[in-house]
Amino acid sequence: MNSEPSTESIPALPDDLIYEIIEACDLLPTQRHETLGSLSRLAKRFAEAAQRVLWHEITINPNPRRFAQLCKKLQRRPAWKAQVPAYYSSNRRYMRALPHLPDLQQEFDVEALRSIVSAAKSTLVSIGLPISGLLQAVEPTEFPRLRELVLYGSPSPPAPTPGDIPLVNAFFLSCAALPFLAALRLHLRRHPSSSFPTGPGSSCALSFLALVPPRIEHLDLTDSTFSRADLEAFFYGATRPARLRTLRWDETTLEGGAEQSKSEDEDEEENWRERLREKLAEWGVEVTTLKPWW
Repeated sequence: MNSEPSTESIPALPDDLIYEIIEACDLLPTQRHETLGSLSRLAKRFAEAAQRVLWHEITINPNPRRFAQLCKKLQRRPAWKAQVPAYYSSNRRYMRALPHLPDLQQEFDVEALRSIVSAAKSTLVSIGLPISGLLQAVEPTEFPRLRELVLYGSPSPPAPTPGDIPLVNAFFLSCAALPFLAALRLHLRRHPSSSFPTGPGSSCALSFLALVPPRIEHLDLTDSTFSRADLEAFFYGATRPARLRTLRWDETTLEGGAEQSKSEDEDEEENWRERLREKLAEWGVEVTTLKPWW
C-alpha cells in the first residue's frame, strides 16, 4: 500500500462560490472582522467584494482621534454606512472628505446631517431617516441617484404621531421627482394608531401607508405593526403603488390581524392574511414573510 502523500492538486473553488462565502461571512457571530480581512487578502479579484462587506456598516468610535483616523481609511472604501450621533457635528470637516458615501443612516443631529449630505449629493443611493424634524433638513431632489429610502419611528417618541403626517407627505411629494427611487422601507415600531381616535379615516397607520409614493416597486414593512383594516385598505385600495413588485413583512407586521371581532368566524381570522398574500400574488407582487430569529 502506497503511503506517499498525494501530489494531486485540490481543484480551486469557483469564483461565484467564493463570492457567496464572502457575503455569508457578514453574518458571522464572532471573528467577522478577522475572517473578512483574511478574505480580502486572498486574491486581488476578491479584495473589493470582501472590503465592501467588511466596511458596509461602521460604528464610529467616540474618541476624536480614532474618528479622524477611521474617516481617512474610509476615503478609500467603495461603500460604507455610518450612523453619526450628534456629538460628531463638530467633526464634520472629516465627513466632507468622504467622496464615496452611498448609504447613510442618520438619527440625531441636523447640522451633522446637512454637512454630510452636502458632500454626498452625487453618490448617495440610500438614506435612512427618522420621522422627525430631520426630514425638513433634507431635500430629496438633491440626490438624483437615490434608489432606496428608509423611514422609521424616531426613538422619542417611539412612533409617529398624526402631526407628522404633513411632514412625511411633503417629503414624499419631493421624492416623486427622483428618477431612480424604487425601494421604500417603512418601519413603525409600534402600532401608530393604538392611542388615537378610532373610526373611518382616523388611523395614523393607514395615513402613513397612503402616502407611499406611487413609483415604489419594493416595499419593506418589517419591524412594523398594522391592523388588518389598515393593510386591506392600503393594498385593496387606490393607494397601492401600481408598480409594486415585491413586499417584505414579518409576523410583527401582521400582529394587527388579531384585532378581530369576537363574533368573527375563527377560520376567517386565520385565513385573511393568506387571502391577502394570494391576491397580491395575482397582481404580480412577490410577498416574503420573514420569521423571527428567536
